Amino acid sequence: PLPIEFDLDVLLVQGQHCLNVGLRDMKVTLHDVCGGVEAEVEGRLPEGLSDGSHVQLLVAARQKVAFRSPKRRRKDLTEVSEHLAAVETLGDPDLFLCRGCLCCLSMPLDAPAQESEHSFRCFDLGGQVLQIREEISSSEMPTGGRLWDAGIVLAHWLASKNNPHRSAIFGASTILELGSGCGLVGIVAALVAAEAPEGKACHTYFSDKKAVLPLISLNVKANCPDLQTSIIELDWGLEEDRLRTRQQLGSTFDVLLMSDLCYNMNALPKLKDTVLQLTGLNATLLLAHKVRSDTGSCAENPMKALEPWFDVCLQQSYGPPDAQVLLFIMQRK
Repeated sequence: PLPIEFDLDVLLVQGQHCLNVGLRDMKVTLHDVCGGVEAEVEGRLPEGLSDGSHVQLLVAARQKVAFRSPKRRRKDLTEVSEHLAAVETLGDPDLFLCRGCLCCLSMPLDAPAQESEHSFRCFDLGGQVLQIREEISSSEMPTGGRLWDAGIVLAHWLASKNNPHRSAIFGASTILELGSGCGLVGIVAALVAAEAPEGKACHTYFSDKKAVLPLISLNVKANCPDLQTSIIELDWGLEEDRLRTRQQLGSTFDVLLMSDLCYNMNALPKLKDTVLQLTGLNATLLLAHKVRSDTGSCAENPMKALEPWFDVCLQQSYGPPDAQVLLFIMQRK
């Protein structure tokens, strides 16, 4: 999501050079999301790109500037592509910015199943540029290594400075993100908590299965290295993991973050038990859920079973009707 009027440039990059060919039959669809814009890009690779050619797809957005010539446009984007090697180190977020150009996505187009294949997505959330690494070919984390729409919507919603419900984050002493994956939502929550006007200290916990923890660590170090954070192993589907987490930390959490954890409807009873075990009185649950017809989910609260213990304070929907993301704020009573 980009809260600006922008030109979108889609390039094929080989090494540090832009190729003179682009995607064929390219189609760009824009969606309004949380006051910003999300661009969906479709297209076909040009003929003649062989396997092993190490071509990357670079999608860059730039605030619209009048009378920018095509020659100047390509020169600027060539400079962006020269940063790709440095981006591999997950270093300074400024590497993603070149003359006001934001690199939204960088990913390899080769298809071999190698453990090292990964992509980067960059977000401008509330004026904070975040760079998030995704693993796109890891058999150990087929879902946990990717960014999903529900998490992106929740992160953008949290980052909105006009959001009155951010007070739940400002007042928290402890925040837990369940099933962190790439850690985007937890990172945004930690940054928001650090802006609390009272200066209240807050500790943000990221959690997932063991295989995903190194990815979370990379993204946390790149985006919020100086904040109070911890990364813990927690498979919320396992009773022993939930009990161990409760025993290790000695208390419940003030805020629980959940995005796209409800895609398997059969797992909802275990998810309900997890929420009840890890939250106490007045705890806040922020839940983002993408409706998927193929999994049997519908446009209602997937955690309706929690309503005897939680009040639903807010319900909103984002995105096109055939791919809605539902957002719920629930408070324990």
